[in-house]
Parts: sequence; structure tokens; C-alpha cells
Amino acid sequence: MRGIIKSIAIAMTLMACAWANAETYPQRTVTLVVPYSPGGGVDATARILAKYLGDDLKQSFIVENRPGPGGSIGAAYVARSRPDGYTLLVGGTGPLSLAPHVIPGLPYNPQKDLRSISLLVTIPQILVVKAGGRFADFKSFEEYARSHDVPVGGTTSSGQELSVLMLRKAGDLKLTFIPYKGTNNAITDVMGGTIDAAFVDPVAMGLVRSGKLKALAVSTPQRSQANAEVPTMIEQGLPGASFQSFYALSAPAGTPDAVIQTLNRALKKALSQDEVRKSMLEQGLDPAYTSPAEADDFIARHTRNSGELLGKLGQ
Repeated sequence: MRGIIKSIAIAMTLMACAWANAETYPQRTVTLVVPYSPGGGVDATARILAKYLGDDLKQSFIVENRPGPGGSIGAAYVARSRPDGYTLLVGGTGPLSLAPHVIPGLPYNPQKDLRSISLLVTIPQILVVKAGGRFADFKSFEEYARSHDVPVGGTTSSGQELSVLMLRKAGDLKLTFIPYKGTNNAITDVMGGTIDAAFVDPVAMGLVRSGKLKALAVSTPQRSQANAEVPTMIEQGLPGASFQSFYALSAPAGTPDAVIQTLNRALKKALSQDEVRKSMLEQGLDPAYTSPAEADDFIARHTRNSGELLGKLGQ
């Protein structure tokens, strides 16, 4: 009996200590793990946020790159980390939504081993064609693709591939996905006439504005804040035609609610800063603060939709 009482007392003491630590969080350096190599969009976003989170919470936030297939190495590392708020994941569509469908034996479950703090940004994929080519607008592309096979490029296992699958399904179009290792390769083939079209990252808008490419539509349900001149497919008469990539901040499952809420409040402040918004919009990213619950719901829906679309591969 005494042993049981002692065990309960120890457990209650540990819980009290964890609660006290959560209430005074952060007390030391926080690591933001980026599951990709330095220099990409996720990395740039993490470094912007590290500065503002550090300033707001009066503690150092550092970025650590842990690249691997589809972002899975870095995500697995965070999922296995101590759930105390000092090791966080700046991830996105790859490790949080696509990985369970495309990586056999994934060593973590994004929805069970991680918990959301907030979305960070949503990312439109832009349907582009050769400027001065056969497609004057999205309607002419849609009509042509109803009766002709149309090769559409994009990077494999990405928001671009899923955008092709989404459009093929929503419009009952004859689209064939052509996989590329990088967006630039797909763009080169569109401009050279090797393929008819491609879904590309917002970085390609520079070529659109210079007249080398024509943007027919964005994949998002609403127009992008960053590229508001490009209409959605929905507003051009194709209901249900939407897909958006995203970045999010996540913590290991079991991280105390008080820590999650502290980080969420700090993110809300950071994402409302004019300098932060300007920097993200310049990259073609749409700032997207959410509550933890809203982020969890968004990622769960995204994961289900991604699985359904990937099930259409080869059909």
C-alpha cells in the first residue's frame, strides 16, 4: 500500500513539475527542425519565424536542417523527440500529408505522433502554358483537354502532381502527368513546346510577368494573396477544382497544451507583422495563421484528399 501511495506521489510531483515548466516556457533554446536542405521555401520560412518567435518569447530559436526523402527524416526525428516544446517541426505537404501514402514503412504517423501548433502558409500551384501558344485562357485549355491527351508537367510526389490529378478528376479531362525532378525543368519544356502545360511554384510568376509564360489558373480555392491577378479554376467554371500545398509548425505528441498555446499566440503575432507578411508574399506564399485544432483538421482533410487523388494514379 505504501508503495502505491509513494508511486502516486512521485507521479503527481512529476506532473506538477511538467505543468510549472510549461507555464514558464521557453526557458532555453528552441530548435526548429526543417526536413529539407537549406535554401528552399520551408527553410526560408523557418528562418523568418525563428527571429520573430525569439524576439517575442525572449529566447533563442534556431533552425536545424535534417533532409531526407519527402521530409520524412526530419519529421521522424521530431516525432521521437521529448514532448517539451524544445524540438519543433517546420514541415508541410510532404512529411505531413503525402508521406503516409508514398513512403513504405514510414517510421511515424503524422496525425498520431505529432500535434499541430498552426498552419504557417498555404501555397498555390499555378497552371502555366507557353505564351502565345494554343491556349488563350483556361476555358480553351479545358475544352481541348476534354477530347485530346494533354501532357502536364510537375515535380513528382508533390502538390504539383496532386494538382494534375485533382484537375483531371474535377474536369474529367485527358491529362497525363509528366514527372520532373525540378520545377525549372518542367518550365523549360513548356517554353520549348515539349509539353503543353505544367503546374509550377509561384516563383514562376516572374516568367509570367515577363511574357515568357502564361498563367491560366491557380490551384487554390480562393485567389492567392501573392498573385491575385491569376484566377482560380473554380471561378472559371470548374466546381471542386482546388488543391493547395502548405507549411505548418508541429510538436511531438504529448507536448503540454500550455506550450502549444504559447507558441500559437506567438505565431499569431509573427504572422501579422508587416515585414513577415511582405517576405512571405514575395516568395508567393500566403500567410495562414490557424488555431491548433483548425490546423489538425486541415491536415487530416488534406491527407484524406491526397490519398484519394493518389489512388487515381494510372487510371
